[in-house]
Amino acid sequence: MAKLALTGERTAPGWDRERYWFMRHLAVYQWIADTVLKPGDDVADVGCGEGFGANLLAEQAGRTVAIELDEPTCRHAHREYPAVHCICANVVALPLANQSVDLAVSLQVMEHIWDVPGYLAQLRRICRGTLVLSTPNRPVFSPGLGRSQTPVNPFHVEEFDADQVAAACRGVGFRNVHILGLHHGARVREWEDHNGSMVAALVDAATRDDWTGPVMAAQATLDVADFSLTESHVGAHDLIAIAT
Repeated sequence: MAKLALTGERTAPGWDRERYWFMRHLAVYQWIADTVLKPGDDVADVGCGEGFGANLLAEQAGRTVAIELDEPTCRHAHREYPAVHCICANVVALPLANQSVDLAVSLQVMEHIWDVPGYLAQLRRICRGTLVLSTPNRPVFSPGLGRSQTPVNPFHVEEFDADQVAAACRGVGFRNVHILGLHHGARVREWEDHNGSMVAALVDAATRDDWTGPVMAAQATLDVADFSLTESHVGAHDLIAIAT
């Protein structure tokens, strides 16, 4: 498989430095495949990135369409994942028909969007069933950052708390919105008890471009089982909204 270049934000399989982030994202896709996706569902992965998640969903889906704005990334996904139909488009102008998918998925996208109501309205328009979206939980991801304040992460336009995510989904017409939380599992928590935040250690390694510290050995064996989705979003690292 040909690799895309690391950008500091996009994650993908096969990068040792990205294993924590990759497994954290993959855990949500796997949860969707195991608990939300029904065999034969038509699926749209909106803001699919490298395409690994859309490809996982395609194993059970009837048809999987992936939307990605970046043309080289879209070409990569189209080439590497033939089960996925990848379209280069803007998430606020989706080239899909009204109510054309049973399941709309949009993970780690909301925080990058300038027009959040327009983005969510597009997801509502194409979805005849369920929407699952995820975004970093601002109080944990960026402690001290208030609502509407500019995030430190240069790739993020805005970060959100659970009440904001739920209200935004309801604001475009989703009647039932439920917020779950993604949490570190036991192995990650045990490491953090002795070493401090794993996320902070990874950010520090990236900032210094020094990948020789203990966090590299710690993340080398991580898999999706090292993350859990629970009914509680308090203290969660990511928020997962399920909307119908």
